[in-house]
Amino acid sequence: MTRFSEDGKAGTNPEELLARRMPLAFAMTVAFVLTDAGHAPKQLKVTAAVDISKVGAGFAITSIALDLEARVVASARSIPNTH
Repeated sequence: MTRFSEDGKAGTNPEELLARRMPLAFAMTVAFVLTDAGHAPKQLKVTAAVDISKVGAGFAITSIALDLEARVVASARSIPNTH
């Protein structure tokens, strides 16, 4: 039973919704920064480990650990000329 469900069925709380959006927002920011620097990513994979704990009378996200895997191709302007 979740705190938003009295019938015993699974539900989603605001902390879970925020925790699901955090990796997406992080990936979008990384993609923007890389693309702006001339290194458009081919692939970004972000996973999150989120701790949601009871704090006082409510619940809170107490920690988030993000893991990023990226495939980025260097642009021609980022490779130093060795000649």
